[in-house]
Amino acid sequence: IGWNDWIIAPSGYFGNYCEGDCPPYMAGVPGSASSFHTAVVNQYRMRGKSPVSMNSCCIPTKLST
Repeated sequence: IGWNDWIIAPSGYFGNYCEGDCPPYMAGVPGSASSFHTAVVNQYRMRGKSPVSMNSCCIPTKLST
């Protein structure tokens, strides 16, 4: 995306994983991407379609580098 000349650290990261809580009430926060993700995950949970290990995550507490 053309950021290699001004971002010097970290050399890379996996942005597809975050670890943290996203409480169900976040689904009601309008205009938030995290609220959409939480709403989708909660719908899967309510229908019994999500694996037990699947948790919604909108507040990263850990990122891989």
